[in-house]
Amino acid sequence: MKNIGIIIGSNTSFITTEYYNKNKHKLKHLKDIEKNASSNKERKAALEAQSNTPYDYAIFCEIKHLEKKHNSNVIPIYGPTITLDKVNQCDYLFCLYESSFSFMDQGSKGYNNYMNIMKKTTAKVYPSYEVQNLIVNKQKYMKYLEKKGYNLIPTKFYTISNYSKNPNKVIQSINKFINDNEYKQIIMKPELAAFAIGFKRFKILRDDSFKKYFTTMKEHGYKKILVQPYVNEFLKFWEIKTYWLNGKFTYAYGTKVGSGLDDEIPVSDGGSIPDKLISKYRKLGESIIKDIFSDYGNQIQLRIDFGCCIDNDNVCREYFVNEIECAPTLEDDESIKDNFRLLANAVFNHLKL
Repeated sequence: MKNIGIIIGSNTSFITTEYYNKNKHKLKHLKDIEKNASSNKERKAALEAQSNTPYDYAIFCEIKHLEKKHNSNVIPIYGPTITLDKVNQCDYLFCLYESSFSFMDQGSKGYNNYMNIMKKTTAKVYPSYEVQNLIVNKQKYMKYLEKKGYNLIPTKFYTISNYSKNPNKVIQSINKFINDNEYKQIIMKPELAAFAIGFKRFKILRDDSFKKYFTTMKEHGYKKILVQPYVNEFLKFWEIKTYWLNGKFTYAYGTKVGSGLDDEIPVSDGGSIPDKLISKYRKLGESIIKDIFSDYGNQIQLRIDFGCCIDNDNVCREYFVNEIECAPTLEDDESIKDNFRLLANAVFNHLKL
């Protein structure tokens, strides 16, 4: 019998009433998380999850529900208090709570601890340390995608350490990036942030505003800032999010940033997003999946997001690769498909248990 550790602890993206009513028999495994708690902090989180259940706790229950069928022992591991000894009790680790959560919870210390454990553990980790390290470092994976020939939005990266040493040099470089490309507005956001934390749109391009932003991000412990042009179309057109299990396209949905239109589904699923748009970026997603699987091994889950539009000379402006997530935050109503159950099955299919 194999031990499968599921890393949880996000406290976000809570399940819907509809999901709760349909899956009460599976959610009884929330009690197992409480029984397994080894600290007051973990026990408190487990108790709170029984009345307001985050997505990762619900997915744990889905996987736990299948353990007898697959002759396995599914163990909850609380991400905020994770230790190497704890994860080394497992044969496999499946990470729902990942490095960006560890940074949000405990800053650089928590992030470094989490990543060191992923690197040193004797368990087989999904997604692997190498993949997590690629995806969490946006500059690294953007360079990877650029070398592969995918459309990306122009981006400059600046370290907080370089800014601290010579603020004026960094600000001059940002202004050169703006002036050379005649950008009217820009956005900045920190690497390692999630849920748009630290995101800022600069409608007025002033050095003192840039310096204030960098100072604030330094105070919050961030190490690197990315600078991009503000793309007006990003608010007007769908951002297409494609979700993949074991390399197979599973579903897609769209959002319009700042419009209140979230988790809209394709026409074929009863929504309003044109199926032709989904089909086009499904094909592009298949190419990205092929490259990642070839270079980094097969992945249980990936989400690839496409934004509109890259500024080029084409008559029809093109979507660009906006994000890749190897442990995406999921919602149970982002698709008409039973996505939590599908993910649970995908875990066992990948492990061949």
